Amino acid sequence: MEIVSNGECRAEFTEEEQEILKKSEQILDEARIKVFEEGSGTEVEDELQYFLEDTSNSLRRIIEGRY
Repeated sequence: MEIVSNGECRAEFTEEEQEILKKSEQILDEARIKVFEEGSGTEVEDELQYFLEDTSNSLRRIIEGRY
């Protein structure tokens, strides 16, 4: 990973790092879906789903270069 800062800060990831980030995003999204499908609809499960979705979305934005 390379951090570039010249009035604009961005991170540049290698292909291998991008694949790891994509896989991580996929795992988090699959976990969110599983909690939704197999859960009991409790408040704690709702919070966990929100956390997993937010983290997954953040990773997706990082992969796309949108910070």
